[in-house]
Amino acid sequence: MTSGRRTATNRSMPRAKSRRAPDPPVVEAFVPPYPPSWVDRLTDWVDRLPIPWWLFYVLLALVLCGAVAVALWRTGVYAAVGFHPMQVWLPIEAVYLLGLIHGLDHAAASSMERFRPAFRGDEAAFDEALYRMTTLPARPTLIATIAAVLSLPLGRYEMSLIQTGGLELVPVLFLVILAILFVTSYPFFYHIWHQLREIHRLHRDHARVHLVSIRPMYALARVTSLTAFGIVAYNYGWFLAQPGVDPGNPVIIGETALSLVIALVVFAWPLWGAHQSLAEAKERGLTGVAARKESARAQLHQAVDSGKLERVDPSR
Repeated sequence: MTSGRRTATNRSMPRAKSRRAPDPPVVEAFVPPYPPSWVDRLTDWVDRLPIPWWLFYVLLALVLCGAVAVALWRTGVYAAVGFHPMQVWLPIEAVYLLGLIHGLDHAAASSMERFRPAFRGDEAAFDEALYRMTTLPARPTLIATIAAVLSLPLGRYEMSLIQTGGLELVPVLFLVILAILFVTSYPFFYHIWHQLREIHRLHRDHARVHLVSIRPMYALARVTSLTAFGIVAYNYGWFLAQPGVDPGNPVIIGETALSLVIALVVFAWPLWGAHQSLAEAKERGLTGVAARKESARAQLHQAVDSGKLERVDPSR
C-alpha cells in the first residue's frame, strides 16, 4: 500500500508541475498629475541630506545672518547705526517661510495617514490626493516666483516706510536679502492657498463620515492650525524686529490685517467643511433612526390591533 501511494503520487507530480501558476497582480506605477515645483525639488533634496530637515534651515539661517553681519561690519554700518533686530529678522524670515512650507508638507503627510479611514476611494485615489496635498504645481509656482521678482521695486518702497536697521546702506546686500524674501514669500502664500483648497476638496469629494469614529475627519485640522500659527508668528516677528514702530504705519497696518485675515480663514474654512460633512451625516443618521422608530411603532400597533400579543411580549 505504501508503494501504491508513492506511485500515485509520482504519477500526479508531472501534472502539478505542468500547471501554470497564476500571474501576480500588476501594480501600476503612480503617475503624478502634474510635475513638482522648484520648492518641492528643493525640499526633496533637503530630505535626502544626512541631517534632520529642520536643522538644515537652522544652519541656513545662521549662515545668512553671519554673512549679513560680516557685510555690515566691513561697510561700517555697525559703527554708524549699531545693532538692530531687522538685521537678523530679514534673513531669518526668508529661511523661516521656506522651512515652514517644508514643515507643513510633513504635517500634511502624517495627517493624511490619520485621515485615511475617512477617505472614500482606492489606493490610487489616495496616492493622488496625498501628492496634491504635499506638492505644488510647477507652473503656478514659477509664475508666483516671477511675480515676486517683478514686485521687488514695490518691496523696496515698502521697506523705505519701516525700520531696516541700516541694511539699505548696503544696496547690493539689501537687494539680495529682499529678493530671497520675496522669492520665498510668494510661493509660501500660494502654498497656503493650494493646500487649503485641497483640504476643502478632500472634505467635499472624498470624505466618508463614520459617526462612531469622527476623529479622522479632524485629522487635517493640525495642518490648518500650524499654518495659522505660522502666519501669526510671522506677523509678530515683524513687530518684535521693529521696536518703537509707529502703530499708524500703513505697511504695518496692512500686513497685520492681511496676515490675521489669512490666519482666520486658513484655520476656520477647512474645519467648517468637516463640520458640514459631520452635520449632514448626523442628520442622515437621525433620519434613519426616526424611520426605524416609526416602523417599530407601526408594527407594534398592528400586533395590538390584530390581537397577536405574543409578538409584543414573547413571554405570553
